[in-house]
Amino acid sequence: MSDIPAEITLDLGSSTGSSADQPITAEVPCNAPEGQLLDRCTVNVTAPEYVLLGQGDGINVRSDKVISIGKATVRAKSGKKVIVVKVKINQRGRKALRINTKITATVGLTAITVSNLKSTGDAETTMRLPTQLISPQAGIFDSNSTTLNKAGVAFVNRLAALLPKAPKKMVFIGFTDSTGVPGDNRWLSDRRAKAVRDALEAKGIDPATSSIEVKAATSPRDDNATEQGRERNRRVSIRITY
Repeated sequence: MSDIPAEITLDLGSSTGSSADQPITAEVPCNAPEGQLLDRCTVNVTAPEYVLLGQGDGINVRSDKVISIGKATVRAKSGKKVIVVKVKINQRGRKALRINTKITATVGLTAITVSNLKSTGDAETTMRLPTQLISPQAGIFDSNSTTLNKAGVAFVNRLAALLPKAPKKMVFIGFTDSTGVPGDNRWLSDRRAKAVRDALEAKGIDPATSSIEVKAATSPRDDNATEQGRERNRRVSIRITY
């Protein structure tokens, strides 16, 4: 066997599926050189494993592990020079996408022609879900405050480095703990959502449209009976459409 050039294109930005529970696929063209006919094409996709929303400042990054995102093997139809491989993201890949704004994938491709010539290559691409809900793990506001605390500033800084500059839509959802009266809590959650929006805008994140949702204390994610639980409930979640 001798090596022949391979072309690899993988763009999950146009993949199907509006949530992590639906199939997410990518089309990978597999091309044979002039005069050669493809017999089969094998694609393997791997990506670093990131955990972005951890304790402390709200974000930890671990890139020392590699997880399998998806793989596909397709046999070419007779006479074809170009075939398209559809890669369906596996369960671990979908889980990784649910907890990240994006992950960088490496695509490895092996193409074999009917004359037994073998082509290999690799390329990198960025994967993200069409819509994601991002929530800080740590509390990002002090009690009765609408000013981002240290964890909140770190959360915004990290998101600003990861997000595209112009997503299609962002919805900022403000929350409070259960202390205080309902009217005050609605005001607090509104101002907290606007504080995160304004901080991201100051970092250059400018969505086509943005809006505010007020949840106040109606959707706690932790026990309001403890200080740690109340701290985690003082948060802003962001629904992002790319």
